[in-house]
Amino acid sequence: MPTEREVTDIILDKIILGPFNVISNFAVFDFDKTMIVNDCAEAVLHHMVRLGYPKAEENFLEYSSLLMKNAAGKEDVEAAYRFGATTIQGLSMSELETLVRTTMDYEGQEVGEEILLGKTIARGIKPREGVIKLIEHLQKLLDAVWVVSSSPIHIVRATIRYFNLPISDRKIIGISNLVGKNSVITNMLESPLPIYGGKVDCIKRFIHPAIPPRFAMGDSENDRAMIEYAVEKAVIDCGNSLTKSAEKNDWPILR
Repeated sequence: MPTEREVTDIILDKIILGPFNVISNFAVFDFDKTMIVNDCAEAVLHHMVRLGYPKAEENFLEYSSLLMKNAAGKEDVEAAYRFGATTIQGLSMSELETLVRTTMDYEGQEVGEEILLGKTIARGIKPREGVIKLIEHLQKLLDAVWVVSSSPIHIVRATIRYFNLPISDRKIIGISNLVGKNSVITNMLESPLPIYGGKVDCIKRFIHPAIPPRFAMGDSENDRAMIEYAVEKAVIDCGNSLTKSAEKNDWPILR
């Protein structure tokens, strides 16, 4: 099994050595479980429950129910992403920034589990060092590296700032809640939503209408369309159907 360094070298060789007729010069990465371990938006919702935010318990239980229905094949995961984005409505931008910081302080970087309202949840948020190093290499080779996430963009931006990750605020795509009077976040979501094939729609709208990414990396079926759209691709090993596709198609896998 190749080491993390060897997989990174394979990816960089693929980008450097060809094909030479490709004009694409940007890369795209999913965020949760790809650039970081675990999920920043879920962590924020969990912390809202701990802190006693209004409706936080109700929102947590509804979100958990949507995830369970999706796992059982009874609900589209898009419903969970949409609902998750609405759980931050009513917060001001400054309040959310503070909430993300306190969430990440609480989470720490030791990955494990805990019980919340009788349900087992993930605990711990930390950057994937191998992916961050890969991004730093790509920024020297390509014009831009973008994040394309299905989490709320305001949470992703704040998390990236918290960990001082090498991604510009202007190079982040996520589910975007409209911000209203006094910088208060609303439950209205901008289209297109970067979920499943919507990630490709967002790339075409916000990055380039016709040129695919030179490279893409993700960890789940939600990233498949974006990965398949890219010239070169790699996946994070989560032991799922995307990992199996990577093994079948000989895409690099970061384990």
